[in-house]
Amino acid sequence: MSAPGGSLDRRRRGVLASTLAANALVFFDQTAVTVALPAIGREFGADPDELHWTITAYLLALAVFMSVAARLADHLGRRRVFLGGLAVFGVASALCAAAPTLPLLLAARFVQGVGGAIVAPLALSTTVRTVGNARRGWAIGLLSTGGTSFLVLGPALAGVLLDSGWRWLFLVNLPVVVFALVVGVRWITPSRAAPPAAPRSRSGGAGSCCCSSG
Repeated sequence: MSAPGGSLDRRRRGVLASTLAANALVFFDQTAVTVALPAIGREFGADPDELHWTITAYLLALAVFMSVAARLADHLGRRRVFLGGLAVFGVASALCAAAPTLPLLLAARFVQGVGGAIVAPLALSTTVRTVGNARRGWAIGLLSTGGTSFLVLGPALAGVLLDSGWRWLFLVNLPVVVFALVVGVRWITPSRAAPPAAPRSRSGGAGSCCCSSG
């Protein structure tokens, strides 16, 4: 899919590479783990009701914390929060891969969902602001298509990875996270955090001055 209005410059292509990779991971991990549930259940001796929380913990964190991402970005800066959420997602993926028990796997999946809840909306806003208003629709379509593709292809890709063990479903995230972080650090420009609200004076509006001479 080519960008409208001509090709993108190097910085914009770098930002797109980072946000597309990060967004794809969030969608991939929504469906890929479903294929691994039988293998996880055999290793931990878990019943289907317990295994269901492997999916629910991730989706619950996504639903609960996605609204928090914009507020964090307003206060701390979009670049910092996006890269921080990506780092959280990567660390949680490593913890999922190393989990020795099902409860620890569920806890790591919840944290992974928190990282995903931060990454997904900020990947969109970062992309849109980078490519500009003229390419807004194109950028939204690109992220949406990429995310949906990995949502659909997640089980098929997971089936290939399962030949090496279910833990590889989480380990495969790590090189993609490192790539997105390195490229993001290089090309995503810092955004200004929102300034603190001006204190209201007791005599009326914020910052008003009632001094007069003579």
